[in-house]
Formats: sequence, structure tokens, C-alpha cells
Amino acid sequence: MKRVLIEVYLGLAVAAMIVGRWVLALTHFVFGAPKPDENYRQLREAESELFVRRVTGRRLHDA
Repeated sequence: MKRVLIEVYLGLAVAAMIVGRWVLALTHFVFGAPKPDENYRQLREAESELFVRRVTGRRLHDA
């Protein structure tokens, strides 16, 4: 009985995730995907710069 309840809850969780993804996709289709603002773009660039500097030891824009 306990196993059946676990399987039911797990199935409901998976179904909720699938429905949530479809709702998100439909809202993006209907209203358009949100456009990242300037701060978000600057943050991504800074994170890329730090990652490259950690991996290679050089700056991203160095030749």
C-alpha cells in the first residue's frame, strides 16, 4: 500500500512538472519570451570573464 502511494505521488509530481513546462511554453508563445535587461547581460558577461580567467589564467578579450 505504501509503495502504491509513493508511485501515485511520484506520478503526480511528474505530471505537474510536464503541465508546468507546457504552461510556461504557452505563456512564452502568447506573451513573448521575457527579454533580459542590461544588468542581466552585464552579469552574464562578468561570469563568463571570471570562468575564462579561472580556466585559462588569461582575460577573455586578451589576444
